[in-house]
Formats: sequence, C-alpha cells, structure tokens
Amino acid sequence: MDEVAAAAGVTKPAVYRYFPGKSALIEALLEEDLAAPFRQLSAWVDTHEGPVEGLIDGFSDRVGELQAGGLMRGYLVLALDGAGRHPEIADFIRNRVLAPGLIVLAKAFHQAMARGELAAGHDPALMARVFFAPFLQTALSSVGYALPVGDKAERDRYRAFHTAAFLRAFRA
Repeated sequence: MDEVAAAAGVTKPAVYRYFPGKSALIEALLEEDLAAPFRQLSAWVDTHEGPVEGLIDGFSDRVGELQAGGLMRGYLVLALDGAGRHPEIADFIRNRVLAPGLIVLAKAFHQAMARGELAAGHDPALMARVFFAPFLQTALSSVGYALPVGDKAERDRYRAFHTAAFLRAFRA
C-alpha cells in the first residue's frame, strides 16, 4: 500500500480511505482493467449479427488487443500465484470474467448451430471452453505457465491457426 500511495502521489491513509485493504484495491483494478473490457467483449459477441466466422475472427482480434497491454497476463499470473494466499482474486477472475464470457460464447455457438453455420450435436458450453482455452494459453505463455508462443507476431499467427482449426472442426 505504501508503493500504491507513492505512485498515486497521496498518503497511505488516503489510499485506505478509498480501499480498505489490498484485496479491495486489487478487486478495483481487476474490475477496471479486466472485467470491464471483457464485459464489452461479451456485449460485442452477444450483439454480433454476422456469420460465425466474423464472430470468431472478431473475438480473436479483440482478445489480442486486450492481451497486447500485458494486463491480462499480469492478472492471470496474480491469480495463479495468489490462489492459495488470495483465492478471492482467482474467484473474481473465474466468476466475473471467464464464466460470463464463456456463457456468451456458448450462446453464440448455439445460435450458429441453429442457423446451420456450425454442426449440430455438440455441447455449446464445451465448444466455448475449447475455443477460449488457447487465448488463456497465449496470455500466460510469456511467463512460463503455458506452452510458449513467442512474440506478438507469433501469438497472432497462433490465434489465426486456432480460429481456422476451430472452424474446420465444428463447421456444418
């Protein structure tokens, strides 16, 4: 909290006036830097009216933009490192970022199946998890928690490969 106060140019009691503890501060940062952008992404997915290919490519591009700032990776690492000491951080990411996003993706995949764009008979919730997992991998890759995928150009190539493979696997 001393470092936060110094970086903000205020006293430590001023920080505690707005944030009663480190957990509250971290939750506010998670909300602003991770949950809010993912709600915007989820809203875009939920209102996307074009073909499923556009949804998948647009999702990939938008997640790539979120990852470019490095905040997503930092928060995911914080959740992994702090899960034992601060399970509320992992719970926040799981319940307020990942779970709602997976629900919206599953709904979009269900609708694409109903339109005949994706093959029927698959579980949309599992499809959403399969689709989203490589995006988590690219967020964590540079810190050793996942298979490395290199620099931005390599991550972009990896995402393009994944989205194409996903469509080949599930296209009607």
